[in-house]
Amino acid sequence: MISRIIPIFLVISIDDAIKFYESIGFKYDFHYHLDGDKDKPKIFAALTWNKQHLYIQQAAAKSRNGAYMMHDDVLALQKSFEERGVNITYGPIEQPYRIRELHIEDPWGNQLSFAEYLQ
Repeated sequence: MISRIIPIFLVISIDDAIKFYESIGFKYDFHYHLDGDKDKPKIFAALTWNKQHLYIQQAAAKSRNGAYMMHDDVLALQKSFEERGVNITYGPIEQPYRIRELHIEDPWGNQLSFAEYLQ
C-alpha cells in the first residue's frame, strides 16, 4: 500500500535551492553529501511545508518537474509570493472544476502548482 508520494526536483545548486524554497514557505529539514563525506558537495536535501514533503537532488542541468499541492488560501499565497519576487507563471485563476490555481516556477524550471477548493 502506498502511503505517500514525495516529489523530487532536480536542481543545479542544493544550497541555492534550499534558500529559494525557504523563501516561499518550506522548512529545511536535512541534507546529504556525496558519499556521505562532508568535504564533498551536497547532493540531496529534504524540505517540508505543513507536513508535506519535497526532496531536491543535485543535477547537472535544469529539469522540468512539477508538483500539485492543495492550499487553503491561494490568494494569500499569491500576495506572499509577489512580496518575495517569486516568478508566478499562471494565475491565480478560478477553473471550471471549482479549483483556484496558482503556478510558480523555481529558478531550475520546476513547476509548483498550488490549488484551493472553491465552495
